[in-house]
Amino acid sequence: MRSALFSTLPFGPAAPRLLARAFVALALCTGLGACLEASTPPVIDAERARSRPNEVTVVEFIDYQCPFCRALDRELSPVLQQYAGRVRVVRKQVPLHRHVHARDAAKVEVCAESAGRGQAMHAALMSAPDLSVHGLTDIAGRLSLDTDKLLLCMRSRAAETRVEADEAQYQAAGGNGVPTVFIGSQRFEGVYSSDELRDAIETELRKR
Repeated sequence: MRSALFSTLPFGPAAPRLLARAFVALALCTGLGACLEASTPPVIDAERARSRPNEVTVVEFIDYQCPFCRALDRELSPVLQQYAGRVRVVRKQVPLHRHVHARDAAKVEVCAESAGRGQAMHAALMSAPDLSVHGLTDIAGRLSLDTDKLLLCMRSRAAETRVEADEAQYQAAGGNGVPTVFIGSQRFEGVYSSDELRDAIETELRKR
């Protein structure tokens, strides 16, 4: 938990309740914010069970139109590249209703993933200034994907079903906002530095 936690709490009738929440948060978290592994959700444990014994499972719950998701990706992506071969990355789509282009972007990533270009599409979406259908078509063209097939897939029931399944897993994991990332048994909500994320991976690798 951030060291500035208590400095942001207001005084007045709500203060006891907010202080109680702060103490609970401090009891559950340690260091610079990596939470303890006592309550890893079953849906996350299921993903971890699918990884090889020497791999750290990284599960990301994201929205491509979310500025905080983009900020976290700028910190996390280089770290994941550094540990390529030692981490297994699983991305779950949680497009928020208030982000008008997020759902189409999520379905495009799902479709690109099925075509073997998920990582390239993810990187492009995280930095794209335009996530409208026109912008998504441009991205697909730059990635040498068949735009007609991609748009057909995006509008398919299969893509919608996949996103709905990801949303259900987010709820089952106790989602409280995006970005939410699990590195092994450690839960991160919000934006963290590359050093914090790297430390979390190292901690999980030492358990192998």
